[in-house]
Amino acid sequence: RPNAREYGILDFVLEFKYVSLKALKLSAEQVKQLGTKECLELKPVELAFEQAAEQLRKYSRDLKAEYGDFLNLRSFAVVALGLERLVWLENGELKIEN
Repeated sequence: RPNAREYGILDFVLEFKYVSLKALKLSAEQVKQLGTKECLELKPVELAFEQAAEQLRKYSRDLKAEYGDFLNLRSFAVVALGLERLVWLENGELKIEN
């Protein structure tokens, strides 16, 4: 909102992707037991992040073209591994939440 810029409010763009347990060929319990590195090395998760990153680049480019430097844009790519696990990137930094 233009009238709220004096407060340093951030602008957020979120891209969500879901990878089913079937696509992962893992059970819910197996996904819960995976370490961070193991989650990231799963091919369907890598693909989901690639797709999310491409979409975020497009969103960011379009928003910046429309609003210019007026935005204080933060982007997040969030990938759900079934309903058991979330993995996300915040401005290029990886986060894992069980």
